[in-house]
Amino acid sequence: MDELLEKFAQLERSLSQNGGHVLLAGRSGTGRRTVCQLISHMLDLIFETPKVTKEYTLNDFKKYLKVLLIQAGIEDQKTVLFVEDHQM
Repeated sequence: MDELLEKFAQLERSLSQNGGHVLLAGRSGTGRRTVCQLISHMLDLIFETPKVTKEYTLNDFKKYLKVLLIQAGIEDQKTVLFVEDHQM
């Protein structure tokens, strides 16, 4: 439990900084996505993840990133982009 709280605090500290970013690596099923969603909600950040289907192409991903970059860069909305290995 202490290890989980420590990781939660580290993630919250990193994402709350201006321009903060994090790379989470590890086994599946450890709750990385859930913790990121919770912290995003707590910090009033927009949580985004690509909705990948069979027809999803590289051009679709580029369009998605363009929308997110406009949202984060020009409109100044704090955004968390969560990309998992199976989405690549």
